[in-house]
Amino acid sequence: MPFDRPPLRLSDDPSSVRLARTWAAQACHEMARSELADCARLGVSELVTNAQRHGAPPIELRLTGTCDAPRFEVRDGSPRLPVERTAAAHESSGRGLFLVARAAVAWGVETRADGKTVWFSPAAELAAPDALQFVTDGGGARR
Repeated sequence: MPFDRPPLRLSDDPSSVRLARTWAAQACHEMARSELADCARLGVSELVTNAQRHGAPPIELRLTGTCDAPRFEVRDGSPRLPVERTAAAHESSGRGLFLVARAAVAWGVETRADGKTVWFSPAAELAAPDALQFVTDGGGARR
């Protein structure tokens, strides 16, 4: 059954990240998928932060899919693709997509002329950093 939860419009204020995390966790609990809440919070937090730092307004968080296969989507007004980096210990920032990949069973990017949507399907637990394998399919990456 598809979700009827309205999208959450976000500002570029840092407090929007906290609001998005809470929204994602509540959505997991409402669909009786509490085991996904921690990974959903982490992934949404990273994607919203990336949209604020590197994207453009408007920023919107959506939940699509079904209870069996939920998908969180963060849309922003910039068509510029995100840059994936490794988790090098000396880096203090720029690892958002790496963390999203660890928190996801799949993730990707869809672009349009008026912006992009970065999405992920949350996992029940974080994957080990050395267990990640990425496949690029032209529209993004997935684990």
